[in-house]
Order: sequence, then C-alpha cells, then structure tokens
Amino acid sequence: MKKNDKRQFSGRMAVIFFGLILLFFGCVTSPLTGKRTMAFISNSQLFPTAFAQYDEFLQENNVVTDTAEAAMVERVGKKLADAAQKWLESEGHGHCRV
Repeated sequence: MKKNDKRQFSGRMAVIFFGLILLFFGCVTSPLTGKRTMAFISNSQLFPTAFAQYDEFLQENNVVTDTAEAAMVERVGKKLADAAQKWLESEGHGHCRV
C-alpha cells in the first residue's frame, strides 16, 4: 500500500469509528416502543421549541371547531391517548402521562 492510500484508509476508518461512537451514544430507548432511536436534542430542549412553534401556528391559523370532522379528530385523538396511556401503565411507565 502506498503512503497516500494508507492515509486515506486511516482517515476513512477514523470517520467510521467516530460515526459509530456518535450513533451508539446518540441513541436512546423510547418508552413507547422500546426501540432505540436517535436523539439529536434532548426533550428538555425539544419541548419548549415545539410548544413555541405550536403557539405561533395557533396565532396564524384558525382552529376548526363545531364540525363533524373536528369531533372525529377529537374522538380519535382521545382514543389514541387512552390506548397509549394504558400501554405505558402496562409496561411500568404509569408516571408518563399522554
């Protein structure tokens, strides 16, 4: 192997190594699914930003109420929340509220 080839190979190996470290330490286990997922930012950083964006959205858009579609969305959302809460409780995560 030439010197230049060795440098390219060792550079690629370093990138792969650090990439694997980032993947390993950047993964968290989801309490809902039990699967490991990437966590680029923590929930403590994500939630304030998400709520701020949602508040901005609500200021710029009208919420549809008193229609059959709005009632259906509310019913389905409640069923999903109830099912998720039951599942969390059955898995020992009853302290998590949906």
